[in-house]
Amino acid sequence: MDLYLIIYVMIGLGCAILVAFLFFIDNAIDLLTDWFFTRIGWLSGPGPLVVVAERNGDELTLKMQNQGQAKLKLAAVEGRDLNNQRHFPKPRFAEDEHNGLPTFEEAITSFSRIVLNPQESEVVKLKRTDLLALGCTSLAIIDSNGKSWPVQGFHADELNHAR
Repeated sequence: MDLYLIIYVMIGLGCAILVAFLFFIDNAIDLLTDWFFTRIGWLSGPGPLVVVAERNGDELTLKMQNQGQAKLKLAAVEGRDLNNQRHFPKPRFAEDEHNGLPTFEEAITSFSRIVLNPQESEVVKLKRTDLLALGCTSLAIIDSNGKSWPVQGFHADELNHAR
């Protein structure tokens, strides 16, 4: 009976070591592939992305700067209301004033094509009326990895007061 117990313990330890080894290999491969795809630009870098909001009349200007060492791919501007529901306000770019206002789908597509190189900046504008209609109490930028970068200097109570 002692022999069977030793065999079962050895099989159990062997299985535990095999699972731990496979877990380690899986994590190592994930790290290597993420690093490689980030370097060639298929994935977004780890950041940080600094986003500062400034109120300019009827618009909110978002100044985004990639302070990381790798390219950062942006996906969307996300606003959250009091119920923590997600909303996506329509971003506007400086060239929209010359080319005409794009549709919502065109604006979202244009924003999702933004790739910020290290230390590069980009400016996006949001309409105050859009933010009020959506009831946004907080704003963030989402990158292509799904990471959320909060907008500094955005205060929802300032939206109700026109300057």
